[in-house]
Amino acid sequence: MENPLISIIIPTYNSSTTINRCLDSLVIQSFKEFEVIVVDGLSKDETKTLVIGYQEKLTLQWNSEKDNGIYDAVNKGILKSKGKWVYVLGSDDYLFAAETLKLIATEISKNQTEVIYGNVKVVGDAGWAKNNDLYDGPFSLEKLIEKNICQQAVFYKRTLFDEIGLFNPKYKVCSDWDFMLRCFARKKCKFVDITVAGFNGGGASQILRDIDFSNELLLNLHNYFGSRLGNREFGKYIWEIKKLATEQRNRLKFISAVKFYFIYRRHLKIKEQNA
Repeated sequence: MENPLISIIIPTYNSSTTINRCLDSLVIQSFKEFEVIVVDGLSKDETKTLVIGYQEKLTLQWNSEKDNGIYDAVNKGILKSKGKWVYVLGSDDYLFAAETLKLIATEISKNQTEVIYGNVKVVGDAGWAKNNDLYDGPFSLEKLIEKNICQQAVFYKRTLFDEIGLFNPKYKVCSDWDFMLRCFARKKCKFVDITVAGFNGGGASQILRDIDFSNELLLNLHNYFGSRLGNREFGKYIWEIKKLATEQRNRLKFISAVKFYFIYRRHLKIKEQNA
């Protein structure tokens, strides 16, 4: 398949206990104009054998080499992709129904946007959702600052990555959150009322903390949104920014203190201009 509509990227590492369910959910799709790119981090179990067994059922690439985490693997998959749209599916997740991709393809055909997202059904308890929860409807910017859209609910137009860059592999768990903030800053993101995937609530996003992302969130908001810092949705965060500036100064981290204080002053200036 030379020009599929959708490239589905699946990062794997020792995924033999879950990959069959994941790939089976792709085999049964009524819409067939998609490719599957499995990017493996040198698994030591039977992952390769199981994945290769699906090559007669799916348009599927197998790639296995050392990587620098999940998002490094996802980036490699994006660079190999040929589809007009990109979707990332965890090896322990699955498409929700046989009609899922057909429904998404219909939305793609009638919406002039570069990001389309729906819901996921949570399987198992996560820190941010419970088993069987439907997560989590349409997002505003204010809501996105508080929590992320689930990666397994999102479809990205392939050209988007050429314009705003790939996922930042420095953020081991929250790179998709960082990327979605970039999308909201520069693009129209369309919610569709479709349950896209079953999402494993006990995966890496539940187990690990992304300290780098937490530490840099406010600076990234400044970089991504610029003059929009004067908008109402940022009001509740400006005092936190000022507090961080004071804390950094007290810890003698003067460069960080100046950065946060600059954001604080910029916000107030923009707010005054917008008044």
